[in-house]
Amino acid sequence: MAQESDPPPLTRTTLKLWFSKVRTELRIIEASIGAKTGGFIFKVHRYTKEELLALPEFQKVGSLCGQIDSLVSGWQSNNSVDEEGLRIYHENRLEIEDFIGELKARIIQRNPTFAESIKHFAVVFLSSVLPMLPASILGMLFGPEYVRLLTHVSNAITVNDDDV
Repeated sequence: MAQESDPPPLTRTTLKLWFSKVRTELRIIEASIGAKTGGFIFKVHRYTKEELLALPEFQKVGSLCGQIDSLVSGWQSNNSVDEEGLRIYHENRLEIEDFIGELKARIIQRNPTFAESIKHFAVVFLSSVLPMLPASILGMLFGPEYVRLLTHVSNAITVNDDDV
């Protein structure tokens, strides 16, 4: 039986464990930002910027932080957390929010690989040049069987600067 003067049971340890789960998810996101596939000059990022911002780990972090917030709120309403526990909570919560902001900024500002830059240039070039060429020149350059295919491809290409 605990007396009223005893310190709150496991509040600090519980908070540290919950925040360590959050940090694990954030490390997964951080590793994903720089993940590349391919070799030599053909390396490309494994995830687009949109895919990174929509990673399920971001939702897990939000869910875990919400659970921590509810936990601390419940402890406060029951007077089961001391000032040290609240300090640990606030410091960690601010640190997590700052780190999430840094991760999102790194995702948005990520530079393309060499191969991604070349691909972007080719897409922009082809999407601007091919529509201007008459079918007869396309037929001479690529053969008559490819004219329809190239015309279809040039019409289907959409340039998205967010991918670069």
